[in-house]
Amino acid sequence: MIKVKHPIMHSLFLTADSGYFTTKNGLLFQCSKNKGMFIDSLTTFHSSPVEGKMLYYCKNSYLWKYNITTRAKTKVASVPFDCTPILLAKDEFFLKDSYNNLYYLGCKKIGKPFKKQRIEFKPYKICDSPSNHLSVGSYRNEQNNIDLYFTNHYETNNFFTFTFSPGKMDSSDDVFVDRGLHGYELRKPDDKMDSGMFFADIDNDGDMDAVCTALRGKSLLYENIGDDRFIDITEEMNFDLKGLINSVWWGDLNRDGLLDIVTSDQMGQVFILLNQGYFRFKEITQKTNIPNTLKNYNTALADMDNDGDLDLFLFSFYDPICYFENKETRPASKAPLFVDISEQSPQLTTRFDFFTQSMSFGDYDNDGDLDLFLAKGYHP
Repeated sequence: MIKVKHPIMHSLFLTADSGYFTTKNGLLFQCSKNKGMFIDSLTTFHSSPVEGKMLYYCKNSYLWKYNITTRAKTKVASVPFDCTPILLAKDEFFLKDSYNNLYYLGCKKIGKPFKKQRIEFKPYKICDSPSNHLSVGSYRNEQNNIDLYFTNHYETNNFFTFTFSPGKMDSSDDVFVDRGLHGYELRKPDDKMDSGMFFADIDNDGDMDAVCTALRGKSLLYENIGDDRFIDITEEMNFDLKGLINSVWWGDLNRDGLLDIVTSDQMGQVFILLNQGYFRFKEITQKTNIPNTLKNYNTALADMDNDGDLDLFLFSFYDPICYFENKETRPASKAPLFVDISEQSPQLTTRFDFFTQSMSFGDYDNDGDLDLFLAKGYHP
């Protein structure tokens, strides 16, 4: 145990017994095996990135690096303000100021000039009671209007449909009872709990069907039988997805024109369910080359290499990201073959500050390929 005179504000542990921490009065320490060693006095400190044996931090309008082995401090670059460095790659950083603005420091000429535009959002009150909603699912209904489905741990779920006129929202109605998309919350069994509602055209008939995932119990499968009316076909189709299921990713993994399911048990394994047609799903995870030793991960899908098929990411709050490329579809099983290429993206998959809560994809720099955005628990 290490005793310090001032309260600890931030800490970062690289192993079970070694890491870094800063005190309330801005002192940066290295700790190892019950010993603490003073490194520097900082003007501002939130968190500092580590690359190999180097710790980076900002002080007195300079970016510094500290060699963990030799304990030598070196100025890297002059910065116009005290900020928090975010390591991108070797000699490349984002600098975050006290107003949460990001600045790039490095040798590349990246990005395009842009003019900030103020976008005004108008609040729209949907319901009067306090919100205990866990998640929201959305889709465009047969009248081409937006529907929103809210799951709720403590009360009945809500299913709102909206009507619009040019430039404004006219009205919203709760159609939960009429639509038949009830989940477990209407029945209120003690051992069941809804997580989220995920919409997709499962049977390619032009309307949206749904899967209601469960934090406790079996996830439910719903067919849209027309006019946005849903029926529970879980038992009829032998849909067997159990566990603490938080989210579902839809995607045609084997290019057969049908949307497959990729998901995971938050306390167990990854599930890949191949769409066999007519609402029949087959669990094929073992045939896809995903190791069964990977537990407690979340999933995400995106065509990162622009080859026309969907690649797979596994992420967790407590473990580094895993990156699998979709190499081919095996003819006999029609299962996608995923190959672990995590080592090819060390900047992403070897980060020590994982704490990843969600992932999203988009072409953020307009260069024609997908980029990746991570929402993290403790770090930007």
